[in-house]
Amino acid sequence: MSIIFYHNQKQQELASQSLQEQEKKLNAKVVTEIISLTNFYLAENYHQKYRLQQSDALRDRFMEIYPNFIDFINSTAVTRVNGFIGGNGTCEQLKKEIDTYGLTEPLKKFLLDRVCEL
Repeated sequence: MSIIFYHNQKQQELASQSLQEQEKKLNAKVVTEIISLTNFYLAENYHQKYRLQQSDALRDRFMEIYPNFIDFINSTAVTRVNGFIGGNGTCEQLKKEIDTYGLTEPLKKFLLDRVCEL
């Protein structure tokens, strides 16, 4: 089961439309709730950027760049690297943007080796 949260009527309509399209495409019922977002709570720190935090070297480097944990969580670079490590994105995409992350050369090589071998 999954949940889609919406902020406004337009998002609710889009979510319902998307759900219907998926059901038609799959020719099956999709069990997904569509509900209004009332309160949002950040997950505990150990859940934040979970994949990236499993790599001590990458985590430590980004914590040097973003010593405030909220800045670490909100960093686009941290989010992108976490996504790549999690299997989202391609080797080609990573190669195009890796120089913008502030990583050392050994860490760039480590990340490229990990992502491009997937």
